[in-house]
Amino acid sequence: MQEFRLWLKLGVQHISDVNGYDHMLFLLVLCAPYGFKQLKALIWLITGFTIGHSLALAFSVLGIVKLPSNWVELAIAITILITALMAIIQQRKISERPLLPSVLLVVIFGLIHGLGFSTLLKGLLTEGQGTAMPLLAFNLGLELGQLLIVAVILALMWLFERYFHFTQQLQLRFYGILAALISLAMAWDRLSLLMK
Repeated sequence: MQEFRLWLKLGVQHISDVNGYDHMLFLLVLCAPYGFKQLKALIWLITGFTIGHSLALAFSVLGIVKLPSNWVELAIAITILITALMAIIQQRKISERPLLPSVLLVVIFGLIHGLGFSTLLKGLLTEGQGTAMPLLAFNLGLELGQLLIVAVILALMWLFERYFHFTQQLQLRFYGILAALISLAMAWDRLSLLMK
């Protein structure tokens, strides 16, 4: 049980590590168009992301999928950029859009992010160590950390709207532009590494 808790803690620490801010940035631009007002739709999207990265994490750790980590890191930056741009150019209310295409896209993005999570997990596993328990515990830790990050994002969005009159639409544009700029810089850095 102690080993399970250790892997669980490692999963929480990985997703909440400020050095791995790319996953937090993705969650920010994923949550920004929805907030508390469309919580049911947001839960579907978060679930889709969870399914995607859980599958990719399992496939990668079990050796079913093998991709170079530099390419995965570039793809993660691109998923953030696409999600940010979609948030910025949002013309209609979120509630008027069909949810299924967004969920499917987020599942695909979750697959990409899961490959990024797997790099750390594979590096932590020792030779001959079983993978089932560490994989389950690490993934549960990622989910707990992700839920905590989403809760903080939603609470801050609500506080900014309620007390600073920073409306959800204004926040959406601000976070979208900020995430787009940061993800462009990340993509450029990661692409530069690939070109060397």
